[in-house]
Amino acid sequence: MLLFLLACKALAPNYLDGSLTESYDLAFDDTQARLYTSELAIEYVEDPQGAATVVLRVTLDSEVEPKAGKSYDLVEHGEITQSGALNTSLPDLDEGEIELEEYGDKAGAKVVGSFDASFVTGDGETLQLQGRFKTELELVNL
Repeated sequence: MLLFLLACKALAPNYLDGSLTESYDLAFDDTQARLYTSELAIEYVEDPQGAATVVLRVTLDSEVEPKAGKSYDLVEHGEITQSGALNTSLPDLDEGEIELEEYGDKAGAKVVGSFDASFVTGDGETLQLQGRFKTELELVNL
């Protein structure tokens, strides 16, 4: 059964997994990639009854020009946050990296990749989070 679950996750285009998901509600329905003037945001969105809430945001600062086939340090060039609407905040990001397997900077272009991060809680515990995303780029206020 464990092999079946691992195989399903490997085939899933969008997922979040790791010890952080045991302590924080990171259930989501869809992902979106949004390019703002200030950042590229990969958003994991929950959409109950049409009221979309961003559950988790992985951002890459505009100082970095995103390119397919590249990896970026999230501590240096981005962040991972939860929506303020959820009234929770994640522990401090200790290490993190995002990889863009496919990326185009035009509206509707494929954005495919993954990220891996570790967070340190106030009591020194380290929590892990991994995710994958496959979506299309939306341009916002450009």
